[in-house]
Amino acid sequence: MSLPTTRLSVAPTPHTAAAVRALRSARRQVPCAGSLCAAVDRADPAGAMPAAAYSECIAALDVGARVFGYDAATEIGAHCDDAALVIDVAVYHLTGAAGDIPAALNAFRRAAGPLLEPTRH
Repeated sequence: MSLPTTRLSVAPTPHTAAAVRALRSARRQVPCAGSLCAAVDRADPAGAMPAAAYSECIAALDVGARVFGYDAATEIGAHCDDAALVIDVAVYHLTGAAGDIPAALNAFRRAAGPLLEPTRH
């Protein structure tokens, strides 16, 4: 009997790998001026990323933004410390990889707010 995997089911496109690379690079740009989309722009200063990969990045960032209660990534400033957490969720959304789970879980915990205090110490 095999054990269940901790891999999220994803449907990669031909541009998913480029989108993930761009998001990982964008995370290294945070904090910076502008929205999270500006961080993606800074990650590709030459504008060499295919438009479809850029669209996939932004769509994934929008998923991350929704976890934090925003409708779109354009509403979140990349100058915020927690902006990197939105990118972590976006990366996990695209990869579903077990290696991306710790960062995504940390982001989900932060989005949920402080943990409840135990009833007994």
